[in-house]
Amino acid sequence: VVKAIKSIWTKYPSLKNRIHFALVSKTDLDANFNPREIEDSDIIVVDIMGIRISTPTQSGFAREAIQRAISQGARILPINHSAGLDKEYADLGLIYDEEFRSYFDYGGPDNFQNMVLFSLAKYQDISGIPVEPPRIQMKEGYYHRHKSQAMFFETFEAYKNWYRKEGYFKEKAKWIAVLTYPSFCEQDQNEVEDDLIRALEEKGCNAFAAFGYPEGAVVEKLLVDAGGVSRVSGILSFLFRFSDFKATNALEKCGVPAINLITVYGKDGKAWENDPEGLSSLEVSWQLAIPEIAGLIQPTVVSYRIRERDDETGFFTEQRKPIPERVNCAANRINAWVNLQRKNNSDKKVAILYWN
Repeated sequence: VVKAIKSIWTKYPSLKNRIHFALVSKTDLDANFNPREIEDSDIIVVDIMGIRISTPTQSGFAREAIQRAISQGARILPINHSAGLDKEYADLGLIYDEEFRSYFDYGGPDNFQNMVLFSLAKYQDISGIPVEPPRIQMKEGYYHRHKSQAMFFETFEAYKNWYRKEGYFKEKAKWIAVLTYPSFCEQDQNEVEDDLIRALEEKGCNAFAAFGYPEGAVVEKLLVDAGGVSRVSGILSFLFRFSDFKATNALEKCGVPAINLITVYGKDGKAWENDPEGLSSLEVSWQLAIPEIAGLIQPTVVSYRIRERDDETGFFTEQRKPIPERVNCAANRINAWVNLQRKNNSDKKVAILYWN
């Protein structure tokens, strides 16, 4: 969001004094944000997946503030998808403009910028702003950062050819995949994945990030070749937070160790580092239990959420930040698992630790 606003100010400097932007995050709402502050807005964009509006059956952002804003002429434009509450939100007065919403669904900073410009042109009659149609983003594929540029590939063959051409490929080295969500790539929030790939390559591995959703389909399409053979010897995964029991079948087709990577969201970085509890009880369920059901092992925290103030806009942004020693730990762990898998059983020394 902040990138989009800064880009708009650069391209259309006249809008900087003409349009007042306010950014309200979930963290702001949890910190006693006054809902009445939105009532004099002309356009309000609401992420209805991240922020729920109160209804007769659920608590959430003040319904009364939404109603007062609408009564004063505000256009409330929802983005993302609610958990079966679309009709109730539409009855409340939210405008489900599918053309507007398509910009968000396609993802990426450029589409978000054009979504904002589209709303200004359509709902505020601001002329002289050329609005481009949504740009189609790759929803699944392979990723690697090369000389500060994000490189995306639709097929493994295309990725491998590029990987070899640029000098990354190592003959007879094992391949390790880092599984991640497409939203991180769309938002250029993949610093953690970049560090993981770099750490794996420094340890003698060939590596790539594979992104997409749903999780099982990503594994079957991107990690297994047409003959049913796994392309990788190990997996580091941010995926499988929202998976079903069928996800296990997809991982079994790879037949390789898959380590659960964790970005801490329930606490910011400093709070997590100083808190002996570690993950919150809520995060234990979806960051540990659900991935374990899918087949992931050895959960490893490698990054956390950090909130920083952008000096130019004054807005607070939330970023995923890698923890260098934990990134290195994850790379060492998957290497150890792959080496163990390749050893003859007679050469293995295994200790089984049991916590009661």
